[in-house]
Amino acid sequence: MAKVITSKPITVKINGKTHELVANLRAVRAIDNTLGGINPAFKGVRDYNVDTTAAVIIAGAGLSFETDKDVDAFVEGVFQADRQVLNDALGRYFSRLFNGGREPSKDDAKAKDEAEDAGNA
Repeated sequence: MAKVITSKPITVKINGKTHELVANLRAVRAIDNTLGGINPAFKGVRDYNVDTTAAVIIAGAGLSFETDKDVDAFVEGVFQADRQVLNDALGRYFSRLFNGGREPSKDDAKAKDEAEDAGNA
């Protein structure tokens, strides 16, 4: 059986409530099913799409809502949040999702820098 990789959750605050985003397979599958994959979700968040941003937070925090009105209130909270702070947190979250649920290592960053330097030679 494969070892389960975990990292500390990323926290975001919506409507005055703190939500913990967990980078795990459940979240990846929810994002895949809702938004068509991690890459389209990343692009939507990068482009400040409020519905995509809300969907990623809902998936990452494992949230569920009883009514459409509750969903709309959550999305309104995302709209009203400091989007730069939110996108910074979600950027770190996506880094973990892209890295199998763990924080990218310094060795990964060093290898990437070396590969980029080799391409610029």
